[in-house]
Amino acid sequence: MIPLEHIGTDPTAAQRFIDRRYDLSSTGLTHAELAATLRPLLVRALVRDARFRIRELARLREGEAGTGPLSAVASAFPDPDAGPAALPEAAFRDVDAALAKVFSPLPAVPDIDKKPADYLGCGETCHLKLLLWDLRHGQAAIDKRLAGLDVKQLSEGVALNLVGIMVKNRYYAEHKIDYATQQCLEGYGALDLPQEIAGYKPRPLEGVWATPPFLHNGSVPSVYQMLLPPDKRDKKFFVGRREYDPKNLGYVTQPDADGDADGFWLDTSKPGNHNTGHAFAADAATWAKHLENPKANPLPSGVIGPELTDAQRFDIIEYLKVHRDLPETPSDFRPPECALPGAAS
Repeated sequence: MIPLEHIGTDPTAAQRFIDRRYDLSSTGLTHAELAATLRPLLVRALVRDARFRIRELARLREGEAGTGPLSAVASAFPDPDAGPAALPEAAFRDVDAALAKVFSPLPAVPDIDKKPADYLGCGETCHLKLLLWDLRHGQAAIDKRLAGLDVKQLSEGVALNLVGIMVKNRYYAEHKIDYATQQCLEGYGALDLPQEIAGYKPRPLEGVWATPPFLHNGSVPSVYQMLLPPDKRDKKFFVGRREYDPKNLGYVTQPDADGDADGFWLDTSKPGNHNTGHAFAADAATWAKHLENPKANPLPSGVIGPELTDAQRFDIIEYLKVHRDLPETPSDFRPPECALPGAAS
């Protein structure tokens, strides 16, 4: 997730996702039903994290084929995806005891509202602090999060997510879909937990040429215009044509000979339609300093790259036509067949 202050884009949609409030009690939904819907997902996320941390600590301290106390509790730790989620209290106690044997003294555990930061390259100390927080505060943090949700004042993000989960759960119940099939349908382990972050999730680059218009609000009509500084992008363009422009990687942005009754003009000056941010606009000196030392020379807010020449833009466009995301799907991969009750074989 890329924060708004970094990409400098129009914040309207992201902020409303957090700020708008909805009263779902009018549907008959109670707080107890809300909590019962979200708790299993939150518990599974907690147990998964604890299992990952103890396995990493065992690997780092005792090696891949370790036989010490950390490896023993890591091997015995239950798989949170093997069945409906439940907090493995006995396993948590065993892990706690093993940590006390190996790490003496144990580091202090931050308060419940001060969970240690996770980061790329998290090492032994980092995993230990996060695991201790899971063991000491994980269950209470779930209770606190659920208690803080008001069915009469749910944010747009939580309300949309909750309704989706409840619809899915009702389908499973009414059609008697067993747990194994549910896991298959959901991609084996996907957790659909509510997230409220003031940012926009970037899409993969493979096939991006086929998904115009661009940005979260569709305010940039082509890849070529994405590679322009924002002040050089079209301020207004026609939406509705399905004739593709292979040179610029977007749809044709002018009405056909029949006029504009079969589409509409998108005006990027209106709130929610702005095409700012994601700017390739850094001058040569700024870009050179940034490449030399990114931390000491961050790019201005909303700038993500250098101002390019037209030749460079079209080189990138040609590359994007053939780009493949990594890692590639193995050639022998076959998606699982999730058999539903009553479905023809």
